[in-house]
Amino acid sequence: MNYQSNCGFDIDSEKTNFALESQFLQTLQSNQQNLVNQEDFNIVYFDFETSGFEKNADVLQTAAKLKDYSFSVYAMPTKKINPSASKVTGLHQDCVTLHLRDKEVEAITFKDALLSFQEFLNISCKPFLLVAHNAAFDTGHLIRAIIQNSMVETFKNVVDFSDTLSILKKIYPERRGPGLFKLSKLAEDLLQQNGDFHESLDDVQVLQQLSSKFIGSEKLINSRKSYVECLVNEAKSQKADMLMPSSKILEGIVSDNMLEKIANAGIDLIMMLAASEDKENKRLVQLLSELNDLNKPRVTRDKKIPKKINDFLENYQECNT
Repeated sequence: MNYQSNCGFDIDSEKTNFALESQFLQTLQSNQQNLVNQEDFNIVYFDFETSGFEKNADVLQTAAKLKDYSFSVYAMPTKKINPSASKVTGLHQDCVTLHLRDKEVEAITFKDALLSFQEFLNISCKPFLLVAHNAAFDTGHLIRAIIQNSMVETFKNVVDFSDTLSILKKIYPERRGPGLFKLSKLAEDLLQQNGDFHESLDDVQVLQQLSSKFIGSEKLINSRKSYVECLVNEAKSQKADMLMPSSKILEGIVSDNMLEKIANAGIDLIMMLAASEDKENKRLVQLLSELNDLNKPRVTRDKKIPKKINDFLENYQECNT
C-alpha cells in the first residue's frame, strides 16, 4: 500500500481524508496488537544527535543497541548546525564534510540513515519497543521523519516507545535539582562511570546499562506509548502548526492558550467565518464545544469565547468586503 497516496495522510494537504486515515491507522494498530500477542518485545535503546534544539532540526547521528548488537550512522545536515548544539554534541560541518570533534565521519542523507536504521531493526522478526532518555525529543524527531519520508509502513514492526527519563524520575523522587537526570549525571551517580556521553552510541550503551540495572523490561513495557498514538499526535501537531497562522488573526481577542486549542482542534479561519454567519451565535458555539472522542469539548464550553470571536469576525468581514 502506498500510504501517502492511497490513505490520504498527506498532512501538508488541506484535503486530508481523515476517514481513510483513521481506517488505515486502525488496521495498523490491529496488526501490531497481533504481533504483541504472538511474541515478546525486542527492546531497542536509541538516541539522536541533532543540529539544534528546535523541532525541525536535522538529525546528525542515529545510534541504537539491541542486546549485543550496535548501530550508528551519521547524516549530513541540510542547514547550518547551531553552535550551541555543536558544543554539546561535538559535531560540526567543514565545507562538505561532517566532523565529530577533530575526526571526519562518513555521512549519508538522513533518509538513507532512516532506511539503515530500519534494516538494523530487521535483525529480528519480533515487534520492537524503542526506548530513549527524554523520549519526547528523540521520538518526536523519529516520528516526524517517518511521516515526512512516507515510511509509516516501513516502521510498522515498531510497536511502542518508552521513556527512561520519566520512569527514573518516579523511581528516584528524592533526586531534585538541575541536571540530576542528565544521562551523564545518572551514569556517574548510579553506575560510577565518568565520561563524555554526547556521542550517541555511548549514550545508548549507558542507557542500556541503567535500564537493565535500575528499571527492568516490565516497567519499560508498562509505561509504553504506542506507535499509532505517536503518529496521530504528530499528525495533529503538524496540522495545528499549519492552522495556527489562520487563527493568529484572533490574537488579542482570545488568549494564546485558546488560539492553540483552536488550532489543535483543526479549526481554521474559514470554518469560523462560516459559523459566524449565524447571527444567534449557535453554530460557532457548537463548533467550539462539540465533544471529541474523549467526551470533552473540542475547544471550550465557555459561551463567552465564541461571542468574542463572533463579534470580532463580524467586524472583520465588514472591513474586508
